[in-house]
Amino acid sequence: MIIAVFIAFGLAGLLVLLDVLIADVVDEDEIKTGVRREGMYFGVNGFMIRLGISLNAIVMGNVLNAFGYDPNLEVQPASALTGMKLLMTLVPILAMAVAILVFRHYPLEGERLEEIKARLGQR
Repeated sequence: MIIAVFIAFGLAGLLVLLDVLIADVVDEDEIKTGVRREGMYFGVNGFMIRLGISLNAIVMGNVLNAFGYDPNLEVQPASALTGMKLLMTLVPILAMAVAILVFRHYPLEGERLEEIKARLGQR
């Protein structure tokens, strides 16, 4: 239960962060185009989430197959446990590394973000 509480803080932060980031992108888009298109951005966000869920299923299926998991066996081979350990450690670490690389190039921060908010405030 204690571990679940700590995981919940991280998950809650992620869930809130996505909406904040999308709101910043919508604000920048409004400055560039003069049109507010929240629906489009949140729709693409929903699509990307579904795409991630599909990618998760593909990765999970391929890793389990590669490590000899067979759902029809009562006792799985030891290699299947290794595959499950990789799914719980290496795959999330790689996904986090990719996310960090992507967010390092996220342009809406600091002075640029303050400038966009100030320009929207003037409207």
